Amino acid sequence: MKRVIYIIFIIALVFFAWELYDGYLEKKNLEDKPVVSEVVGRVFSLEGINKSECLIEGYYFYGTNYLGEDGSRELLDRIANKLGVNTKYEFVREKTDNGYVSILTKKGANSNLIIRLITVEKEESESVISQKQYLSINLEINNSINSAFYYYNNIAKEMEKVISENKDNNENIKEENINNNLTISVKGMIKGNISIDEQVRISKKLLNEFEAKEVFDSINESTDESKMKMYSLYGYSKGIEDYVAIGKEKINVNIAFNYNEENRETIIHIGSPIVNYDY
Repeated sequence: MKRVIYIIFIIALVFFAWELYDGYLEKKNLEDKPVVSEVVGRVFSLEGINKSECLIEGYYFYGTNYLGEDGSRELLDRIANKLGVNTKYEFVREKTDNGYVSILTKKGANSNLIIRLITVEKEESESVISQKQYLSINLEINNSINSAFYYYNNIAKEMEKVISENKDNNENIKEENINNNLTISVKGMIKGNISIDEQVRISKKLLNEFEAKEVFDSINESTDESKMKMYSLYGYSKGIEDYVAIGKEKINVNIAFNYNEENRETIIHIGSPIVNYDY
């Protein structure tokens, strides 16, 4: 009997030690994750990039419930409130070719928030019209990388709650929201026309700071010799949760450059998982 108790005690001790080790590994992995905002801020500072624009974009399927104008406004008001907007904002609702779009806009000194509810209507029969509701969020923040990443994380958390709390939580919601639907991009402005070698150097430096592996890169060759060459780099970091798949490869860091002739600035674009706009 004593031998059985002893064996049980040893097994329990082993499981306890294993759980402690698992907890240590989980904590270590969290501590080892590169903080994206700090990485971008540090590299921008070292490279003398002191002007930035951040763009956060999200797109979500909300369900098939009927909302109407009052319900649409109440939903957008609730989302804005969750994101910290508790002062006056602009609201409009417009008819479209296949339904309605309700738009909430809030402009700040260094930010611009637009939340849209896109209602798509379909005539099922002579007297029956079905609706699908889609939410889009667009937030621009200037010269505050830390604020941008704070709101990126806040939007991800709050929108997950908004979607899950919807009483019309049918199977289509999970199915349509299964793909990555929230992105963040940062633009940094560098005075002058920097060379392709400098673009490559800054990109590799950022990738190294993200503890990311290089997946592939490209150089945009122009037939016009007066135009500068532009560099793009794609990588994957285990420390960043979201990613997109291109073929068999995972990508969650995208660095690209373009030149603004009017302002005579080279613009560096940093996106996660990718840069989600034309440049």
